[in-house]
Formats: sequence, C-alpha cells, structure tokens
Amino acid sequence: MKQIYYKIVFSAFLAGLSALVSFGLSVQIARVFGADFFADFSYYISIVTILAVFSSVGMNQYLLLKLPIMNEDEIEKLNVEVDSTLVLICLPVLSLLSFFLYFKGESLITIISIVGISFFSSLFLIKQSVYIALKRVFVFQFCDKIVRNILLLVLFFFVSNYIKSFSIFIFFVFIGYLISFLLIQYNLASYSKFRVSKSLLSYSDVKSTYPLYLVLLSVTLMGNLDILIVDFLSTSKEVAVFSASQKVALLAGFLVNAIANILVPYFVKASEEKEGAVLNRQVRFSGLFGFISILIFLIIIFFTGEYILSVFGESYITGYPILLVLVINALLSAMYGQTLTLMKVKKEGLKLSKYIIFALLIKLLLTFNFYKYFGVIGIAYSSTLCIFIWNHLSYRFLKKKYNINTFVFQR
Repeated sequence: MKQIYYKIVFSAFLAGLSALVSFGLSVQIARVFGADFFADFSYYISIVTILAVFSSVGMNQYLLLKLPIMNEDEIEKLNVEVDSTLVLICLPVLSLLSFFLYFKGESLITIISIVGISFFSSLFLIKQSVYIALKRVFVFQFCDKIVRNILLLVLFFFVSNYIKSFSIFIFFVFIGYLISFLLIQYNLASYSKFRVSKSLLSYSDVKSTYPLYLVLLSVTLMGNLDILIVDFLSTSKEVAVFSASQKVALLAGFLVNAIANILVPYFVKASEEKEGAVLNRQVRFSGLFGFISILIFLIIIFFTGEYILSVFGESYITGYPILLVLVINALLSAMYGQTLTLMKVKKEGLKLSKYIIFALLIKLLLTFNFYKYFGVIGIAYSSTLCIFIWNHLSYRFLKKKYNINTFVFQR
C-alpha cells in the first residue's frame, strides 16, 4: 500500500505540473491571441479528441487489460497489429475530417494541421495504454503534455507578434504534437514502438473491444460535447468563456485520473487473484484520496474562482457560476469513487456503456431546454444529471454483483 501511495503522489505531482502548464498555455492563447482564436482552438480540439477516441475503436483499453500479463514477444506482436489497425481506421476518418474542414472554408495549412493533430491524438491514446500497462506512465505524462505545452508556451512567447492568422497558429500546435510523438517513440522499448505492417488485429479481438470502446467514446462525448453545443447555440465569446471555465475545472480531475492510471494494474491483479479484501481496501483508499483533493479544490474555487478566471481576461469572470457547477460535477463523480475503472477491470464494459449511453441520451434530451431556461450554465446542469445517473447505476451494480462499495461515505 505504501508503494502505491508514493506512486500516486508522484503521478499527482506530474499531473498537477501538466495541468498548470496546460492551463498556462490556455491563458496565453486567450490573452495574446484573443477570444476568437481561443474559441476556435477549443472547438477544434474537442472535435479532434472525439475523433481520436472514435478511431481507436477501444484498442487502447484492450491493450491496458492485455499487456500486463504478456511477455515482450507477445507485446511486440500485439503492438504492431494495433498500430497497423489504427492507421487503417484513421484513413477514412481523417478523410471525412478533411472534407468537413474544407467545406467550413479552412485553409490548406489548417486542414493539414488539424488532420495531423487528430492522427497523433489517436496514436497517443494507444501509446498511453502501453506506458500505463508497462508501469511507465510518468514518462508518458512528461512527453505528452508537459514538454509539448512548455514548448508551445515558449514558442508563442517569442513569435506571437508574427502570428496573424489561425492557420499559422494551429500549424505551430501541430509541430508541438509532432515533437511529442518523437519523444514518446524515443522513450519506448523497441518491442513497443510505433510500427506498421500488414498484420492487423483479428475481428474477434476488435469485436471484444466494443464495450470498452463505447465506454470511452461516451465519456469523451460527455467531456467535449458541451463545447460543440455552445458553439452551435451561442457566440464565440460564450464558447471562449465556457472553455476557460472547463480548463480551470479540469485541474480538479487530473489528480483523480492520476490515481486511476496508477491503480489499474493493481486492480487487475487483485481481481484476477480474487483478493477481495485487498481490492476493497485499494478502492476505498483511492476514492477517499480523490474526493478530499477535489473538495479542497472546490473550496479554493469558491473563494478565488473569479480571480482565477480573470487571468484569462476580465470578460471571462462571467464564467464563475459555470466554473462552480463544473467543479461540483467533478466532486459528485469523485464521491462515487473508481466506478468507471472497476467496471472496466471487472469486464463489465457492455453494462457500463449502456449506463453511460443512457445518461448521455438524457443529457442530450434536456440540454436544449436547459439552455433555453438557464442559458449557457444550463449545459453544465445537464452534465450534473448525466454524471449522477451513470455513476449511481454503476455503483449499485458493483455493490450488488461483486460486493464492492466504491462510495466514499460508507460504513
């Protein structure tokens, strides 16, 4: 348990550093390049994130569960098959994205840059699972988020006066992703580097990832659909304000994600060996750790939220109520503990995906009415209901079938 604690602390440190650097980059974009650039950047990154998960078809989750119990030769074979399958799937997806950008009137540089970012984002999902499964997630965190965003921060500091169009701006972002890929590739062992061949995953393997794929896609939609809805219903200024509130609120979730990334291999091992007492102890410890951290964050935001948002610019202070709701949403999810992780570990992905899709449908049905009556904050309210529904259903299922109580407030 002490070893897990140290890993969580170190992972939380890297996640916090990554969050701060990412936050700093968002502030720089909003202040230096203006609300329109920041809104367009947020909109396209949301699209890219959704497409990245869509293109992965759950293979990242498949790797996460399979690699910890494989030897190097088996890892190499599976790695090549996954990489080749990903490239094959990305070809039509990225072609459709190119047509979408073309009909939106984007320049050739913008199209190439966003398509490139989308491909690297899909690949990073796959390689993140490799790093996590091989217990080297710290290296991935450093290469993927910290180095790239620091590089972009420094780059934009020196060349911002020369960037007059969104095309040039997004091209520099693409360069940042390219450098991250090279670093990730360099730090992988030879048997797990990105390589393409004629070998593909078998249909049975791909089919087995569908429940996990639906889970990840649904979660990604819940996290990114709001920006697309705000863009559709409102103005660029509202998109920028909502995005800034999301960037601040995401700082609360990084620690919980860090805990989940560290504990997945331990959860898998305890589950396979049927060590119920060990698993329950790990679940309770991780859930309490995450809940307390987000509760502290909520208190900080309650008193300093307006000041933090003002860092983006004075006009962003109007997002304070949205920010509070988003952080409360994170606290609500943390209150139910590691429901998402345990449902995947217990191979209940299909059940989990049904819960999330049901919650997502409820959210979509209510979002537009919530927006009509409450304004932009209504979109955040719909997420609150969505988070409660799928977490509570998962909690009840785990408790009834496996006698695992993930709820933080338990006897």
